[in-house]
Amino acid sequence: MTVCPAGAYCGAGAATPTLCAAGKYNPNTGGAASSACTTCTAGNYCPGTGNTKMTVCPAGAYCGAGATTPTLCPAGKYNSKTGQTSSSACLTCPAGYYCPTTGTVNPILCKAGTYCAAGASAEKACSAGYYNSQTGQSACTKCTAGNYCPGTGNTKMTICPAGYYCSLTAATACSAGKYNSKTGQTTSSACITCPAGH
Repeated sequence: MTVCPAGAYCGAGAATPTLCAAGKYNPNTGGAASSACTTCTAGNYCPGTGNTKMTVCPAGAYCGAGATTPTLCPAGKYNSKTGQTSSSACLTCPAGYYCPTTGTVNPILCKAGTYCAAGASAEKACSAGYYNSQTGQSACTKCTAGNYCPGTGNTKMTICPAGYYCSLTAATACSAGKYNSKTGQTTSSACITCPAGH
């Protein structure tokens, strides 16, 4: 007679071993009934059939009792620890960071010029008129008068140059026949009519 192998059980008169089902395992030889196959404990998983041991649930996921595969944390959440047992192990990505994919292990710091609210799965570029000079921010800062922040994703304000006046999003040149020798101007009234002879 041959001893029934680990990962299986052999009933009386069995010609071949019956493999333990997915989600179960048997580390011992000589199993005589299906009860020899033990349900995988929470925090582990048992893929396929014929498992002789449990596999620890990886970071970025959780595994309930009897799991056949890890359940990945959704985008916007993360889990940096192995052996977790429930969805509560998937933590909301903190503000200033983003968790872009399912199974995120460590949150990613948001770049300058972007912001990330709590639970973000992607960075968002600062809107025109706003900027962000630092990484890991949850909001962008509004450009101050006399400066402008054109387009999106600004990492700094740009001072309104001489010869122009600026809204928070754009610089407009003084019209022909007018000039402005000062920086940081905000209205068209800063553009003065050129004196005679100029």
